[in-house]
Parts: sequence; structure tokens; C-alpha cells
Amino acid sequence: MRETPFIFQIAGYSNSGKTTLVKKWLKRLSEAGIQSATIKHHGHGGKLKTADTGKDSAGHREAGSSGTIVASGEELQFMMKLDRPLSLEELINFYKPFSLDIIIIEGFKKETYPKLLLLRNMDDLRFAENSINVEAVVCWNDDMLEAAEKKLNVPVFCITEENQYLDWLTSRVNKERDI
Repeated sequence: MRETPFIFQIAGYSNSGKTTLVKKWLKRLSEAGIQSATIKHHGHGGKLKTADTGKDSAGHREAGSSGTIVASGEELQFMMKLDRPLSLEELINFYKPFSLDIIIIEGFKKETYPKLLLLRNMDDLRFAENSINVEAVVCWNDDMLEAAEKKLNVPVFCITEENQYLDWLTSRVNKERDI
């Protein structure tokens, strides 16, 4: 295990498949003996509702995550009323006492950690062009693959190529663990 966990983001607009991808990747990491935890951004702001966010955080845990944090601008799930929004760095610091290989950030798309982007349509490609530290992309349709490859110059996968992008993500973590 690393002294400092590797931090990697899965980013995309609402309903792009972030939570589904994260859960599948967590399962793969757990099976490989890689210790992981997640931080999920509740991008709609406001108070968290157990019915809305509990399913995602519980899904992360069931998939193999050692821990999960869900955060909005006002609350943090383990439920603590906040007097101000916490930064991603402050959320990451919650995990410092634990021996983790990776912290997976779901959302927080404007942050600068290495990331994989999920793109549902051509409009999302503009978001990708303005994103920092993009290492890979998963597109929802074949028409986007060539455009994304040309504009971003990173590995691009179709959403149906699940084994390929999960293999890529897992090898990315293993590369960091070997450093």
C-alpha cells in the first residue's frame, strides 16, 4: 500500500454513467486486492437525502470500496451539518488515517486530478476540451469516438467496451502502485 493514495477522477455530466462505472471498477479493484475509497460529489447542491445518495454510497461499499463520502455544498454524508462547503482537498484528508491505494473521485469535474471522462453526446465534447488532466474517455456512441480521439489525444473507449476500459483503469492504478 502507498503512503499517499493515488487519486483518480471519474467525471461527466449527470446521467453519463459515472456511478455505474465506479461500482464496476471498485469490484475489479477489490478482486485484485487493491484498497480503495470514494468521494462522490452531489452536484445538485443542498441537503442530502438518504434516499437519493444512500443508494450510490451503499453501492460503492457493496462493490468493494473501504469507505465512501458523499458531499454537497451544505452537507457531508455521514451526516454533519456544514457551515461552509468543504473543498475536495478537505474531503480527501478524511481518508489520511487509512491505508488506501486509491481514492476515486466521482464528479468534481473542474478539479485537476487525473481523470477519465464519460461523454454521452457531441455537446459533451466541449466539456472534454476544457477539462484538465484527462487521461482517457468513454463515449456513449460510435460517432463520437473519432472526434474524441482527434481532439483529446488520449485512449478513447466506447461504453460497450467495458472490459477494455476497466482493464485500462486497473492497470493505471497498478502503474501508480509500482512507482
